[in-house]
Amino acid sequence: MTNRKLITIRSFLSVLLLILLVSGLLWGWSVLKDPQIFPINEVKIKATYQHIDPQTIQHAIASYVNSSFFAVDITSIKKQLLQLPWVYMVFVNRVWPDKIFVKITEQTAVVQWNNNSLLNSDGEIFTPSKSTFPGNLPVLFGPEDQVEEIWQYYQQMNQALVKLGLTIIQASSDERGLWQLVLSNSINLMLGNTDIMNKFYMFVKVYPKIIGANGGRVKNIDLRYANGLAIKWKK
Repeated sequence: MTNRKLITIRSFLSVLLLILLVSGLLWGWSVLKDPQIFPINEVKIKATYQHIDPQTIQHAIASYVNSSFFAVDITSIKKQLLQLPWVYMVFVNRVWPDKIFVKITEQTAVVQWNNNSLLNSDGEIFTPSKSTFPGNLPVLFGPEDQVEEIWQYYQQMNQALVKLGLTIIQASSDERGLWQLVLSNSINLMLGNTDIMNKFYMFVKVYPKIIGANGGRVKNIDLRYANGLAIKWKK
């Protein structure tokens, strides 16, 4: 037998082997993805259900878990659940031989944002139905593109107010960067749009000396001056 014939036979056998291998892989995958052979019999969901309805979660993943154990798209399940406003983090995993485990961490609302959204502890905006908003949250107002800066200022200011036994119940910054605060004792602070934190820290420093126990008598404090402040007392 000539070398040319041997090469032809070997090439034929190689192609045949490749065809058989691919066919076997396709057949094997068709078996693995068959929900009749490897069905998902249980979906275990772990969540606190403080703001999320169990039926909403089940509806969001129902179409995915009709697949087989091996073919179920856990990445798509995660993406689908993360579209729910109150969902913060999602973990999805297969549990042999027929279970899917889903763990959901809900958002923690820290403040309201512009009366139509919420911020979590990372300063991230999420927008659930307003009927699900927690009550008595501080409210921040400002341009959407300044949310990170406003959030950082709010945290710094609130931390500084701890020593005075006060908190911020409302903070706003407009398009011109004009800052105004309402404190938990109803005092209105006007900070202007320059040296915001320096003016605020000056207020914290002088508050015990100038106002002290008379906080309930103060209507507003104007800090828009270069080297001082003006106090308006309640009548």
